[in-house]
Amino acid sequence: MELTYDLYEVENGKEELMLSMTSEHPERIVFGVEDNVLPALCDAIEGKQAGDVFDITLTPEEGFWPSSRRTCDGTCARTFRSGRQV
Repeated sequence: MELTYDLYEVENGKEELMLSMTSEHPERIVFGVEDNVLPALCDAIEGKQAGDVFDITLTPEEGFWPSSRRTCDGTCARTFRSGRQV
């Protein structure tokens, strides 16, 4: 599966673009097989078809693996805003 997306950090109501995966350089995953995909993202992808467009917002707890957690003041979150095709 190839994913294109923009990854934003939202803190205190302000969005900052952190990463952009474009159709020229998409994120490639094997859905349902790889164990390095966030469970909340897997849930959001489940049932989607090629070409579907969707948005997903993750809480800090959903967006970070336990080993890479960082301190948040409770207002930051990671947001996938695609506006692009899956």
